[in-house]
Amino acid sequence: ALVSKPKILLLDEPFNAVDASAQTFIAELLNRLKNENKISVLLVSHDINMVVEYIDILMFLNKKMIAMGKAHEIFRDDILKMVYGEGVRVITEKGRCYALTGDTHG
Repeated sequence: ALVSKPKILLLDEPFNAVDASAQTFIAELLNRLKNENKISVLLVSHDINMVVEYIDILMFLNKKMIAMGKAHEIFRDDILKMVYGEGVRVITEKGRCYALTGDTHG
């Protein structure tokens, strides 16, 4: 796919079914392609914690577009609850945001 020097890469769940080190390798490779070769990367991922530090623009969907913008602007509890339901909370640790799902009351 890269031999023809594309302007855009379209990827569907590139981090699915690979281990954590492979996920990091793929994310860093895509980030390098984006920065060094000026390739736009459009990808679908259900694992927002994996992609949030590498993206410029984020879009949340749940049967329709819920929000779109810079990650630091829309990575919020109220928006994620519209996407994932009530069992989600955003925390910040060492300057990075994470979405916690499941039992978030503890």
